[in-house]
Amino acid sequence: MQIIKIIIHSLISLFITSATIIFFINNAGSDLTFSELISLILIRWYYLFFACILLILSVYLRAHRWKYLFNSSTKLNIYNLFKSQFIGYFINCVSPLRIGDIIRSYVVAKNTKQKTSYMVGTIVMERFLDTITILFFGVIVLFHYGADYLEINFQFISIPFLLCLLCIPVLGYLLYKLILNISFPDSINNIFKNIWEGFSDIQFSHKRYIMIYSLLIWSIYCVNVYLIQSIFSEFQLSIFDCLLILVTSSFMLMIPVGFGGLGVFHIGVQGILNKLGIQDYNNFIILLHLYSLIMYTLYGAYFFFTDKNLKIKKLYNYLSDNQSN
Repeated sequence: MQIIKIIIHSLISLFITSATIIFFINNAGSDLTFSELISLILIRWYYLFFACILLILSVYLRAHRWKYLFNSSTKLNIYNLFKSQFIGYFINCVSPLRIGDIIRSYVVAKNTKQKTSYMVGTIVMERFLDTITILFFGVIVLFHYGADYLEINFQFISIPFLLCLLCIPVLGYLLYKLILNISFPDSINNIFKNIWEGFSDIQFSHKRYIMIYSLLIWSIYCVNVYLIQSIFSEFQLSIFDCLLILVTSSFMLMIPVGFGGLGVFHIGVQGILNKLGIQDYNNFIILLHLYSLIMYTLYGAYFFFTDKNLKIKKLYNYLSDNQSN
């Protein structure tokens, strides 16, 4: 049964990835010139070099921010958090299933006394912080360009809509209480309890550092978009244009597909560049995605294959247990 689930999820991911890649290539036409792209990289390699350095720095900052999402009594090693981040990215880049977060929760659990379900809770909080930060940058983009330019219609916002939004956290809390009152086996109850503890153990006494790290991480991503576009002399994107690309691509990457968001990322960025009136953008889109994909894959593969605790059989058993739970 677990194998069937994995196969079905993989096929769905492969279908979405294939469809979006085909759509991107069909729209690209004859503009995909890899020889020209390589020539540009060789000439302006320093932009790509600095982007790669900043990308590694962003992972290091993520490890430090993640530290503040654990209970303060948990003994943590920043290097293990840093390594597990890359391993998670590696799994997401090479697998049709986006299971990198589950794998890195397993990696960190092996080096701490916490349960893997607790780790999952901290990762959920991490994703929540990322979403809040993206929304913050999205508001900046909205104010800069205006709703008319972005073709955003706010007519759907009404009093009933706002009331529904306010009810979401209340309903979530009631659902959590309902789950606690349902008579699940003790093993399932413990999993729910550990996930909630992991989610809620954020160290609010360090909220300033958490906020600063979040802003720094996503600011680096924006700077990297600017650095990559600087390789192309015909591009004159402003920092707000780069921020718009970042926000849009980040929301596209929330679609649960593997292979590092291959395809869905390209479609999202392609739409924004069309909106900005940019021509001959396909090589830029490919490089913007490829540089991070290669960095995550190379560093993640190194950490994955040099970690003595990571055995394929153990990982398969772990994933099977999580699927069944």
